[in-house]
Amino acid sequence: MQNTALAAAAAGFLPAGNLFAANVDKKIRLAFIGVGLRGQGHLNNALLRPDTEIAAICDVDDRMLDMATALIKKAGKPLPPVFKGDPYAYRRLLDLKNIDGIIIASKQAINPLPIDVSHLAVTGCSYAGKMALFAGAFDERIALTVAQENGGGGQPSWRVSHDIEALRAVESIDVTDYNWFGSQMRQFNGNNIYKLPEDHHELAAMIAPRALLQTGNTNFYWLSNGSNYVSSRATQRVYNQFGIGDRFGFYIDGGHPHCGTLAAEAPVIGAYLDKFLLDDATANTDVEVTPYPNLDYSRWTWWWGTAAGRCPRPSACRP
Repeated sequence: MQNTALAAAAAGFLPAGNLFAANVDKKIRLAFIGVGLRGQGHLNNALLRPDTEIAAICDVDDRMLDMATALIKKAGKPLPPVFKGDPYAYRRLLDLKNIDGIIIASKQAINPLPIDVSHLAVTGCSYAGKMALFAGAFDERIALTVAQENGGGGQPSWRVSHDIEALRAVESIDVTDYNWFGSQMRQFNGNNIYKLPEDHHELAAMIAPRALLQTGNTNFYWLSNGSNYVSSRATQRVYNQFGIGDRFGFYIDGGHPHCGTLAAEAPVIGAYLDKFLLDDATANTDVEVTPYPNLDYSRWTWWWGTAAGRCPRPSACRP
């Protein structure tokens, strides 16, 4: 089931394009257990990719299977084997020898799937990138968190966004979507931000000692990428303090749509999947990609590790 986690994480993160396989003639064969409405969404994403092939589908609901096969026919792809009939049908699917990965969109009360809970990953982009960070921080079963282009309330620091960006130009605590956050946070609007008892480098650091890869996208100023970088450096210091710096990486680039990636990022994502889901200790996960080589991130954290152990005076801890 480790391949399952790999395929699901990668399929959820990578955009349409030839990123799984170096050659489109060598396709990744995916099977789907659960093709209800959510599973059909994953299936449709796979059908859009030139480097994937549908190896099998499985469900206990004939109506959902009919809808899934209709999607496959509409995409002009060959129909795969269909497994159905009872809650144990997936076992016959697992006997197939030509599957590279399985995407599971099903919860079974009877005979639950034998998922390896020591190799779970969570990923999401934009508001779902914030959700991924919270999930990784609070669920210790998650071995790898990939939080993509998460914006304010994700990796970027509320304080730093307030300090270095024009008012209302980025997703700050003043203008974030309060469908996502409790209205009590409004008390920290404006300069009251300095009274906030936490900031989001701490949220990210709560994922330690488990792995975290987080990204930004300079094509979208709203994402507060400079603040993302400063906060990432702060999170990195926590990981480094524990001697596990290879378990945290940041990749802030541009030149692609929101929630997309460039081909250059694929090996980075692959290395994190290989190391933390497939136990490949040789994978290189020391990742520091930033467009801000001259941004003095230490202005916000220079006093960490001093004898006092805290900011000596508020004016000294602002840029």
